[in-house]
Amino acid sequence: MIALRVIGQTLVWMLLLAPAILLAQWPLHEPLPPGYGELRLSLVHTTQRLKPCRRLSPVERQALPPNMRKVEQCERARAPARTWIELAGRGLLDATVMPKGLHNDGRVYLHRRWSMPAGRYSLVLGLRDTPGEGGPDHQHRFELELKPGASALLLVGDGTVQLLAGGAAGTGP
Repeated sequence: MIALRVIGQTLVWMLLLAPAILLAQWPLHEPLPPGYGELRLSLVHTTQRLKPCRRLSPVERQALPPNMRKVEQCERARAPARTWIELAGRGLLDATVMPKGLHNDGRVYLHRRWSMPAGRYSLVLGLRDTPGEGGPDHQHRFELELKPGASALLLVGDGTVQLLAGGAAGTGP
């Protein structure tokens, strides 16, 4: 009697697990077409303030409550970030991203990915993070050798710009 129950439970478990095992093995998923690699951009950056901080006079500081007496008063809002990428002389990205936060006082976040044929590319990243119009505040050049099936990450943070290449070769400033 116990043997029949164990055999029955085993059969039920096999029937329940068979679809999960089948779906884990099939259909096959190829994230990139053959001969292609992937370039990813991760931008997490704090831009400059829209207005510069203002130094308070001693009279202005005395008028404030004691727990709020600061030397400088700063506006919260920050400038949008304009980012562009040229790959082999062609424009790949041109985006303006607003800072996060209730008062536009947080960081700028931008994440993108592109699949492209494997090969050697010259890559130029431009970033404008100050108020106003004009050219880039930061410009970086990289040589990228993207191998088939590889992924390269262009990582832009506060004060750092790196091309991290897993299975790809990247050099920069």
